[in-house]
Parts: sequence; structure tokens; C-alpha cells
Amino acid sequence: MTLVQLRHLILLAELGSFSRAADAACLTQPALSRSIRALEIEFGGALFDRIAHRTELTSFGQHVVEQARSICDKTDALVESAGQMINGSLGRLSVGFGSGPGAILMTPLLLYVAKHQPNLKLQVTRTQPDQMLKALRERSLDILIVDSRAIPIEHDLTIEPISTMRTAFMCRQGHPLTQGKPPVTLRELKRYVIASTFISDQVRHALVEIYGPEGHPDCLFNLQCGELGNLLELARMSETVVIAVRHAAQDLVEIPIQPALDIDATFCWVSLKGRAMPLAFKLIRPFVYERLRDPE
Repeated sequence: MTLVQLRHLILLAELGSFSRAADAACLTQPALSRSIRALEIEFGGALFDRIAHRTELTSFGQHVVEQARSICDKTDALVESAGQMINGSLGRLSVGFGSGPGAILMTPLLLYVAKHQPNLKLQVTRTQPDQMLKALRERSLDILIVDSRAIPIEHDLTIEPISTMRTAFMCRQGHPLTQGKPPVTLRELKRYVIASTFISDQVRHALVEIYGPEGHPDCLFNLQCGELGNLLELARMSETVVIAVRHAAQDLVEIPIQPALDIDATFCWVSLKGRAMPLAFKLIRPFVYERLRDPE
């Protein structure tokens, strides 16, 4: 068994076709077949079922491919980290942010790296959870920082908690809702435009449990946007009320409401199970833990 054979195995599993995998590996199809057959002989079992024009992993093959990916990832990480040490580089890290963590953390993290870790190559992106998961599985992202409720629990993912942060309805300083005697009711709140990011099913159910049918997002929110930073700017410039992690905008005013908004955001790291993290991850990890939490 060689690393080259394991990479052939992974490629065939991803493409599902001997001809396409052979082209991608710059091999003839017979050569690829011999490589896979050699692995099957060594492992003592069939890795693929050949069904008509389709090539599908057997259950045994799925197990072997998962281990092969882990071996190849760790080998690649070793080669990269060794090269980084020789060249004096701290390496490269690609991070995907959910809307809440992105609004709180993205600019401070970029500033921290620019000032204190200039030899670290950091790439950050912020998009919808399903797109980030796709990028994570394609290895174009190393790790995600997201609300755990937005991520399905699946066998190939490692989910590690970071923090739990309080959410609130917020508005600008001097907003009419701040002039009366708190708390306000949902009816009073709904006299104004209410905005949110795209929310999970769990949050949707929680809002309905707290506020009844009027708390359903279809009734509650006038505006929804994937970029929390844009919504916070909107709240600063208008009488729009935004629901978000309280710590995301300390300059906005929290609106006490009855019944209370008893919904927290639980942020987490999400990575591929068995994948070795780049050296650079260890450098940003303490910073993330320090910043992504409610002030004491």
C-alpha cells in the first residue's frame, strides 16, 4: 500500500467513475484498475461495487476511504508544516464564519493577524452554512465558526463548543421604544420593522414557543439578510429593530421585552473528522475563545 494508491482510491470514490478518475489522475484506466485491485487484495475485501456504468463504494470501502483521507490529510499537513518551519512561515488557514461569529470576530481577527502574526496566511469567508459545509468537505475551508443550530450532526464532522452567547432585540440610541417604561410587548415591538439573519428551525420553534403564532418568523420579521453586519448598520441608521447576539453591537440599545427573549446562540468549531488542523489554527484558537464570549 502506498500513498499514491490511497489517493487513487479517494479520487475514484469522489468521482464514481474509473474513466473520470483515470483522466483526473493522468493514468490509463487499466493502470487505475490495477492500483485499486492491489489495494483490494492487500485489504482482503472489495472496495467498490461495479454496477453497470456506476462505481459505488461498498460499506467496507467507505470505512477504508475515511481512513485513507485521514492518512493523506495528515501526510499533507506534515509536509506543509515542515516546509513552513524551514521557510519561517506560520502557514495558511482558511476559516468560514457564520453570520453571528462573523459580525463579532471577523474584523478583530484580521486586525490581530495583521498586527501580531504577519507570517500567518489567513483566508476568511462568510456565507450560508450549507455552502460552507460543501467547501469544508472539498478542503477549500479548514474549519468553520458557526452557530451549532445551523449545522447538522453528521458522521464526518467534528463539532467542538466555543461559547454560549445571549441574544436580544436591539435598536439605536434614542429609538421611540426606549422612551417608555420597559418592558415592551411584542405588539409594541411590531409597530416597527424587525430584522434578523436567516434562522434555524430550532430558533423558529423557540420563537413560536415564547410568543405564540405571532412569533413565527413569517409574522415577526420584515427583513432577513445573511450579513448581520448590514442589519446592525440598518438599525443604527433607522428605527429598525434587529434580533442578534447582544455582544455583536454594544453601541445599540437592548429592548427589554415581555415575555423575555430566552434564546442563546451556541457557537462552535466545525471540522472534518480525522483531518489534521494546520499549525496556524493553534495561533488563532486562544484569540477566538477570548473574543467570542459575553462580557463579564
